[in-house]
Amino acid sequence: MPTDSNHHSRNLTVYSFFFILYWLLGLEPTDDNIRLTFVNFSIHNTEVLPYLTHGILFYFAWRFYLNSKEMVKTSFIEFFNTFSNLNNSEAYPYEKLLKIANHDFKTNHEQKYKDSLKQHLKSNVKDVEVTFNISSFVINDSNNRLDLIVRGKYHTPRDNYISLPTQNYHIVPYLLKIKKRIYSHLIIWRFIKFSFLTEASPNFFLPWVLFLLAITTSILRYFCIDFV
Repeated sequence: MPTDSNHHSRNLTVYSFFFILYWLLGLEPTDDNIRLTFVNFSIHNTEVLPYLTHGILFYFAWRFYLNSKEMVKTSFIEFFNTFSNLNNSEAYPYEKLLKIANHDFKTNHEQKYKDSLKQHLKSNVKDVEVTFNISSFVINDSNNRLDLIVRGKYHTPRDNYISLPTQNYHIVPYLLKIKKRIYSHLIIWRFIKFSFLTEASPNFFLPWVLFLLAITTSILRYFCIDFV
């Protein structure tokens, strides 16, 4: 997560703040001259200044976005998997996801796993016995997309098989297929909690808040709407 030592965050924060301050104080240039400590400049093409200043603002926003997006994604995944209560059996998300995962396993995965085990069956056993239990739910970044992964255990009675690994279960992660509405609600709600409950989140969100305010004040100034 970006911190104050991140110059991209600092550039966007400070530059956006001056946009807001310019509107709040109702500042106006007294003439077409720019005065520095030792040199005075006279501006002839003043209509270029708004394009130049806004171009710099959007450049700082673009640089900050490129610099922070991966760190934010990594921090969110860590927060989600650690504090989301998805694996708390008494929490609502767990009960909902457990129901979805069991149905998804029966529909999309059970037969495939049975077929892979048939070669290990003893001659007097006609069918594969498999039970499935959810081990955990996590989200993972794959192809720039957040996917909900189920870690489940396939249990098999070893007495019915000629050869199996020493344990009588396999831990198999797979992508959980759930409705977009349910998944989006889950991600959005967890992201809101992530935004307010993590210590470093203001260092990411404050520059974006000030950036949006800077754009807003520019629009207000364009329509000649002053603070007072």
